[in-house]
Amino acid sequence: MSHVLVLLASDTNPISPDKVGEIIAPIPQQHRSPVRWLDHARACEVDVFPFDGNGNAAVWDDENDMLSTIERTVAAPNASNLDIALVPAANRKKKLLLSDMDSTMIQQECI
Repeated sequence: MSHVLVLLASDTNPISPDKVGEIIAPIPQQHRSPVRWLDHARACEVDVFPFDGNGNAAVWDDENDMLSTIERTVAAPNASNLDIALVPAANRKKKLLLSDMDSTMIQQECI
């Protein structure tokens, strides 16, 4: 099953294309899509799939191994100050955003 890796940054701490490249580097290039910018320097997404375009299995043993690689990727120090989500690609119609807004979307604590 394919997944989508979503990276979100704040206005005060934007994300550069180079930083995105560093974050996704551990995911083999043939097993991810090019970066799609949803809002330049603030939000982007990358498709991640267990098979390359020729149907060849990835370097991962199974989907859990793929997910472990991605978890290590998003836990890297260069991924700090970002909100990162890995969501299944299937049935991914955006209807509602739920978010912990403190420090990412707004700069003060709120109730």
